[in-house]
Amino acid sequence: MKRRTPQSRALTIHGRSLEVFALRGLEERFGARLAAISGEVAVDASGRLVGGSGHAAQASQCFINVRNALAAMDAGPNNILQMRIHVVRHSPDLVPVIFAAGRDIFGNRWPICASAWIGVESLAMPELLVEIEVLVAIE
Repeated sequence: MKRRTPQSRALTIHGRSLEVFALRGLEERFGARLAAISGEVAVDASGRLVGGSGHAAQASQCFINVRNALAAMDAGPNNILQMRIHVVRHSPDLVPVIFAAGRDIFGNRWPICASAWIGVESLAMPELLVEIEVLVAIE
């Protein structure tokens, strides 16, 4: 596998400075299989909602669930090719909150991948505020 080094730069949106990563070139994964992890919401192993009405706490549980799903398939954050984060009642103020939750879970192994932040009106249940899906390359 050949992995390109990400380049970062600061980007200011709505008066907020964010660090943005861009991959130059393609990542090659010969012989890899793809797996989709979908519908990771803020429920714990017993099926209980975590985080109540807070985006940060719900995002944290979503990232924990993604991390656990990756571990179950002997994969890690570096195997993530694409991540989509669906956020109810999105506002620019939620961007640093949700990214901080992800960094708390993944630490310095934060996945550098193609990603999309999708503001939505609602998710499957009214109490859910964040849902994460990832596409993973398994070798």
